[in-house]
Formats: sequence, structure tokens, C-alpha cells
Amino acid sequence: MQISVTTGDFHTMKKNVAVIFILIMLSCPPAARCLGTDMYVVDIPALNVRADSNEKANVVGIVKAGQKVLALSSAGGWTLIETADGLEGWVSIRYLSTDPPSEIKDEPAAAQPTTLREKFQAVTIENQSLKEENIGLTTRLNEQTIQMGAMEDSFQALKKDADAYHQLKDTLVQKETELKEKNNRIAAIEKKLIDQYTAVAIKWSLVGAGILLVGYMMGARTKKKRSSLL
Repeated sequence: MQISVTTGDFHTMKKNVAVIFILIMLSCPPAARCLGTDMYVVDIPALNVRADSNEKANVVGIVKAGQKVLALSSAGGWTLIETADGLEGWVSIRYLSTDPPSEIKDEPAAAQPTTLREKFQAVTIENQSLKEENIGLTTRLNEQTIQMGAMEDSFQALKKDADAYHQLKDTLVQKETELKEKNNRIAAIEKKLIDQYTAVAIKWSLVGAGILLVGYMMGARTKKKRSSLL
């Protein structure tokens, strides 16, 4: 069986295919028309990349404003993307655009090394930069080590001063206790001396009174004798 296709039939089929393609394109959201192409993050400083196409899904990463991503599929206002470093997840369609930001449009493409010599030079420059960064980190580490040593010395000095202070405080408390005991002994001795002085004073007072009494009695007797003689 031989099928013949006329020129008119061919144009009709071509027109139908074009209409079907246009209808398919119009039935998809704007972001879905660009699936499999590069898109850019716009209108937000940082956009959460989620594990599923809903706002409650876990955040697996972020993409920043102007970052280029690859659109893989689309569903319900969400687009599945993949970044250059392998991050894959869902983001909101409204923050994606096929047009790069102006600063990215105007930025000239960086020259990529092509020859082995250029690649070697690029690696050498990067290695030198890493060495300088390592030297800087080592210097800061040494400075921090010195600071830590100084802080340790200060801590030990403070600890030594604290020990000396506590020792001096203990000595002071001990001396205060000894002084209190000495004051108590002095007070006891003073009381004993006062008691002895009082006893001696009373004794001598009694002796004096006795002498006066004896003298008075002797005088009275002598006076009586004289009176009897007269």
C-alpha cells in the first residue's frame, strides 16, 4: 500500500503541529516553558531550597540573588532546580527568571585557561594564594598562642596573689585570736592584782584601826589612873 502526501497535506500537518506546540506552551506556567535551561534568582537576597514542593518541606540549602540555576521540572508554583555545585531542590517559581540581572549581563566573561601552561600558572597562583593565607593563619595562631600564654601567666600570678592573700588572712585571724587570748590573760591578771590590792588595803585599814583603838584605850586607862591619884 502506497501513501502519497501532497504539498497541501504537508503544509496542513505542519500548521497543526505548530498549533499544538503553541497550545502546549500556553498551557504551562512561564517557568515551566524554560525547563532544562538556565534561570536566575531574582527579587530576593537569598532563596530557600526545599526538599519538596511546599513551604513546610525541609530546607536543604539556599541560592542567592543573581545565582544561575538549572530548571528541571515544575509543579504547583514550584520549580525543581539544580545548582552548579550539585544542590538540588524545589524553589518558588516567582523568584526565578530567564533574564539574568543587569550586573550579570554587563559583566564580561572571565577568561578561562586553555593551554596546559596557563592552567599550570593558574594553579601556581592559587597555590601561592593558599600559601599566603596559610602564613596569615599561622601568624594569627602564633599571636593567639602568645596571648594565651600571657593570659595563663596572668592567671597564675593572680592565683599566687590569691593564695598569698588567703595565707595572710589566715595569719591575721590567728594573730587576732592570740591577741584576744593575751588580752583575756591580762584582764585576769589585772583583776587578780586589784583583788590583792583591795585585800591588802583592807588589812592595813584594819591594822590602823586596831592601833588607833589600842592607843585610845591606853590613853583612856592612863587618864583614869591619873584621876584616881588626885
